[in-house]
Amino acid sequence: MAKKAIGEGIWAAYKPKGPTSYDILRQIKKATGIKKVGHAGTLDPLARGILVVGVGRAATRQLGEVVKKEKEYAAKIKLGQSSSTDDAEGTKTEFKIINQPSCQEVDRAVSKFIGRTWQSPPIFSAVKIRGQEAYKRARRGEKVVMSKRRVEKKKIK
Repeated sequence: MAKKAIGEGIWAAYKPKGPTSYDILRQIKKATGIKKVGHAGTLDPLARGILVVGVGRAATRQLGEVVKKEKEYAAKIKLGQSSSTDDAEGTKTEFKIINQPSCQEVDRAVSKFIGRTWQSPPIFSAVKIRGQEAYKRARRGEKVVMSKRRVEKKKIK
């Protein structure tokens, strides 16, 4: 008898910091007994947030349209600090004591990032290169070259 905590369809699943997006899919497969489960976009293991999950064949087929939709991200940054991996896990490579910027200074700085541009994802990201996440290759010391992607940022607040 199959378990069904949730039915087939498009669902929002919370991914905490730590597990991979695929770990969350594995939990959903186990809880539902449904083998056809996919997601619309990977979150890095250090990220937490909402995974859009398709449960069942019809729902997983719709995920291609979901990934084309606008997304919203929230980030927490430490000004004046850098690391070897561009995230909180890497070795700190730089630490500058800086003056607290005003709200206007922050607004001016981030406004430069609004619009369409080409952007290279960080090498410590979940973007796949030949079937494996870039961050796994980078942490093993492999040379990782990321292709630029066209991105559009409509609003930063």
